Amino acid sequence: MTNKQLANRLIDQGFDQTWIRQGVVHAACSRCEAAIINGTVCHEQNCQNARHICRGCNDLIPTNQRYCVDCV
Repeated sequence: MTNKQLANRLIDQGFDQTWIRQGVVHAACSRCEAAIINGTVCHEQNCQNARHICRGCNDLIPTNQRYCVDCV
């Protein structure tokens, strides 16, 4: 996976202030202090930008929903 692909993936997951500098991807969120825990980028608990996978179709959706609109 290229750095650009990784940055785009992080942006899709809600890390909307992600950037690339000198070949290193920096993940950041406008609504929380993003952290890297055991190599996984994480939002703070209850962050409004956090996303997870829909249980029906595997699309990224807000964490306060279990299914996307199409799968309800």
